[in-house]
Amino acid sequence: STSERELDEQISSMMRKEDGKTGWVCQVCGKNGPKSNIAQHIESMHMERVLYRCTLCGKRNRSADGLRRHRIKTFH
Repeated sequence: STSERELDEQISSMMRKEDGKTGWVCQVCGKNGPKSNIAQHIESMHMERVLYRCTLCGKRNRSADGLRRHRIKTFH
């Protein structure tokens, strides 16, 4: 299991500060924004270990919001 510190280090390695700006950039897809937003984006979109599973059908989602949308869409 990955420790919280290891996860933070992995996320940090996937983002960089924009040159001459106050924002940060996801090095995976180029999304930019405040540091905390980009860290959350990386964890929810690019980290495969972070999954939310539907207890009714087993479908896996990368975010809690994705799981909520799944449950609404499928009437779970």
